[in-house]
Amino acid sequence: MKKTLIIPAALVIFIFLLIRHNNDPGVIIGDLIKNNKPVKGKLVYTANFLNLIPLGEAELFLPQAELYQGLRVWHLAAQANTLKIFSGFFKARAILDSYVDEKSSNPVFFKQIIALTGKGELKKEVFYDQQKEVMTINAIERKILTDTQDPLSAIFNLRKMDFSEVKNFEISLNTNQKNYVLKGRVNLRRININNQRCNIAVVHADISRRDKNPYHKSEVTMVLWQDRDNLPLTIKVFASGALVNARLTDIR
Repeated sequence: MKKTLIIPAALVIFIFLLIRHNNDPGVIIGDLIKNNKPVKGKLVYTANFLNLIPLGEAELFLPQAELYQGLRVWHLAAQANTLKIFSGFFKARAILDSYVDEKSSNPVFFKQIIALTGKGELKKEVFYDQQKEVMTINAIERKILTDTQDPLSAIFNLRKMDFSEVKNFEISLNTNQKNYVLKGRVNLRRININNQRCNIAVVHADISRRDKNPYHKSEVTMVLWQDRDNLPLTIKVFASGALVNARLTDIR
């Protein structure tokens, strides 16, 4: 009888410790300090379903200064792939690119490619005219709000915020048809890692449609390391009843 109880109890403890490990900013910062890796090209994240089951790997590249149609921009890029262990029955890949005006920090062009097993590639290109408050998708113009962002430029602008001053924020989002709002609040924390004080910002945000449609809502929680230019340590998304957590695992 005791043995039958010990195994489930050990499993519960293991799951609890694994979930805590995947969400503990102190563990992530400790690894970064120990390895002392400079941020050269990209940040690597492991995506976990329910904070527990590894699904894939995502890479967030550092902004690159470029020219886009004569305009000085920051080129933001990210990509994600399912883990190889799933390749026998399912593959998914996503590539995101955003070109952000250096002066306004607003996107002028956003491109997305999503490839799924059995469905081929789904491509999207979005052109933003921020002055006219219009975006164009497949030659169709849609009305947007002032300073509308895409997912990459939204993260870019969040990282630029001074959270010692900013406690609440609101960001307009649109890469499809309807206007969304990312509305969040910030809590600051200080933790000690190997006798070193580290400042982190915990960002809680809700994403919803501007027209208040109750069926299109999601929640995002990000933990940013303030001492390293608001470096994203974890990104947790709850949408459509599913919870996915991305944890920073490497810097390359």
